[in-house]
Amino acid sequence: MTKLSFKLFFILIILIVLSLSVAGFFINFSIGEHFNDFVNMQREDSIIELAEILKDYLTEDNINNSELNKIINNFTRANRIPIWLRLKEQKNEEYIYSPGTGGQMNNMMRRMGPMMESSHMPTHSQISPDDFPGKTRINEIRINSSTKAYIYWKEIAVNAESESGIYQYFKKSVFNAIFISGILAAAAAGLMAFFLSKYISRPLVKLNRSALNVADGSYKQQVDIKGNDELAQLGKSFNIMTDRLEKLEKIRKDSTSDLAHELRTPVTTIKGYLEAVEDGLMELDSQTIKELQEESDRLIRLINQLQEYSEAQNKIVNLNKERLDLSSILREILNKYQFSIKDKNISVNLDLAQNITVNADRDSMIQILSNLIENAVKYNNTGGNINVESKKINDHISIKIINNGPKIDQKDLPFIFERFYRADQSRSKNTGVTGIGLAVTKELVEAHGGTISAKSQKDRTVFTIILPL
Repeated sequence: MTKLSFKLFFILIILIVLSLSVAGFFINFSIGEHFNDFVNMQREDSIIELAEILKDYLTEDNINNSELNKIINNFTRANRIPIWLRLKEQKNEEYIYSPGTGGQMNNMMRRMGPMMESSHMPTHSQISPDDFPGKTRINEIRINSSTKAYIYWKEIAVNAESESGIYQYFKKSVFNAIFISGILAAAAAGLMAFFLSKYISRPLVKLNRSALNVADGSYKQQVDIKGNDELAQLGKSFNIMTDRLEKLEKIRKDSTSDLAHELRTPVTTIKGYLEAVEDGLMELDSQTIKELQEESDRLIRLINQLQEYSEAQNKIVNLNKERLDLSSILREILNKYQFSIKDKNISVNLDLAQNITVNADRDSMIQILSNLIENAVKYNNTGGNINVESKKINDHISIKIINNGPKIDQKDLPFIFERFYRADQSRSKNTGVTGIGLAVTKELVEAHGGTISAKSQKDRTVFTIILPL
């Protein structure tokens, strides 16, 4: 068990014990409060049953007192309830039956509890309901809608509760049941707390282990946390973070390797010229200086484009998306290149879908479309055409930029979006192309969840971008 699991388990156990203790206390308190009500409700039900039995004996003209006494004595012994029976025509203090004589009375008092035995009861002739502790209740015996007699009986005495043998027995039984149930519940809850603590801590342990691996430089870390709660969201956020870190690390490594390769060529050339001049193999004439300047310019352009590439990488991981109208952005970019277009006498045709917006980063979209239109102008023939089309396809938008410049060789097409790849080395040298622009374009498009592709046939090259709306 991990430290976190142990802490969670310990906290859950404390909460369980406290909950059971509080529940046991209130149950025990509630028993003391409501025990009298429970017993008195039982007594009232028994008195109602007795009244129904006595109706048969009170309908006769000559009431058989001995039978009545026998029935009530048996009832009193069985239910431990002191009873007085008075006919309607009798005076208030006269009863056809009252708690029995001698031993029967003593037996009933012993059964009702120690307080009754210690009470100073009057003699038989003086016994009345008021001589007994507790509240006096009266039930009528009605025959043919008229009252025939009254049953007086006593509720259990509130102050005799704690001395009552019945109460003590009942309380002990309930306490034992609560204690045993509490032990079983605590054991079951403890077992559940153990597995629950491990269940809660397991994804956090996974995250901790993966975070340590990331700290050691291993960015290819993914955690699988099921569900849709906060822990699952944390796992998803961690996975997104590691994906970005892995991508940035790959970019860093690839860029470092490619950069070293690209910088090596102009630097080696410059060094070769200087060593040749130093060794007297070449003269430092205007032609040599011009070639050195060309290599220096090439190096400066490379550094500037690498700066542009670095800024593009920052955009990839920090996109500020908003709803954009790509048609207006395309018109702005074409307006920016209008002088280059006029210089080469290029005809531009627009077929743009209206009132369609995409959720994208504005700066990234400008860079993507600028790179493609710049290439369409740069590599187009004088007097050529550029067609720009956009249309909605289901829940995506398709943008096509078509020019009728030289064909891109089929063997080069799969690689034109790779960093520092140049299909035409001589042309790249003359135009200052380093093979970074299309790589940046592709990565920015993919960062928006889109795709970019290129097709080239004789006098027709098409770049197609698909973006989600």
